[in-house]
Amino acid sequence: MNTESIIQELGFPPIGLKEADRAKLMNRVDKKYLVNANLIPEILNQIKDHYYILTIKECTVLPYHTEYFDTENRDMYLAHHNKRPLRYKIRVRSYIASQQTFLEVKVKTPKGRTNKMRVEGGLDGANNSTITSFIHENTPYSAEGLKHTLTTDFSRISLIGRSYKERVTIDINLSVSTPIGYTQSLPSLCIIEVKQDKREEESPLVHHLRQNNFRPASFSKYAIGTALLVPSIKANSFKAIIRNVKRITHA
Repeated sequence: MNTESIIQELGFPPIGLKEADRAKLMNRVDKKYLVNANLIPEILNQIKDHYYILTIKECTVLPYHTEYFDTENRDMYLAHHNKRPLRYKIRVRSYIASQQTFLEVKVKTPKGRTNKMRVEGGLDGANNSTITSFIHENTPYSAEGLKHTLTTDFSRISLIGRSYKERVTIDINLSVSTPIGYTQSLPSLCIIEVKQDKREEESPLVHHLRQNNFRPASFSKYAIGTALLVPSIKANSFKAIIRNVKRITHA
């Protein structure tokens, strides 16, 4: 399936990076849905009149490369696994099409909101005072105590609601790997995330998914990638999610 060609045929109105940033939604509520990637053309066709599509250099399916960092004991992974109400992720994400790299901190709050903070550049450790201060100010962790634990690569389609109050990301061609060489690809999995300032705002995409009996699902690329690739890691809480992923990708 050539997703880029399909999108071009559907005729989504394009939007550039600068204008799309009006809907950054760095503090938001979000919902995720897991579907088989073969359903993307039909889903996009049903919602094309309600969204702009992020377009960079005439491309709409954009590559992302992300390195996740955690403590030696994987405290951030375990906080997610143990369903702590306050959770952190620390990552370096490269937006390849726009040639930008950011150190990003994501915080899941007890009220169910997601806050994202970022600073330009990579994780250079204790020798970079800007990075060290950023991590200290936004997390309970220190730069010196972090190590690279997982890498993800995927392609993303980004949709912006016509009112700029909604941002949708559709991630495909996901692969995960560890620094010691374990890898796994999930080419049939599509991860749809709907990001809004307020959950009650109507979303054409959520309406379409609900009408077709798709329900929100819990999924973290970092957590599930770690559970899949680290044999000794505690992963009981993620068994149902992994079974769901296998069911969807083999549909």
